[in-house]
Amino acid sequence: MALLQALRRSITLEVLCLKNCSITQHGATAIADGLRNNSTLRRLNLDRNRIGDEGMAALSKALPHTSLTSISASKNQLVLTRLN
Repeated sequence: MALLQALRRSITLEVLCLKNCSITQHGATAIADGLRNNSTLRRLNLDRNRIGDEGMAALSKALPHTSLTSISASKNQLVLTRLN
């Protein structure tokens, strides 16, 4: 949680790699909340976690983002669905 508080307040953080950190949908939701107040992060790596569809949906609600240009979330127990 300290990391997420720092994400909200950071004025210098540009790259955040949280690869293989056992992040769940709740963690992804907290990260999304932190992104809403962050204007410096350019790249976010969440590969090999367990964020699932709900976590990815929470992250997508933080988009578009003022500075974020890359989110990587491979191998996260996501189910691909097509939205009509």
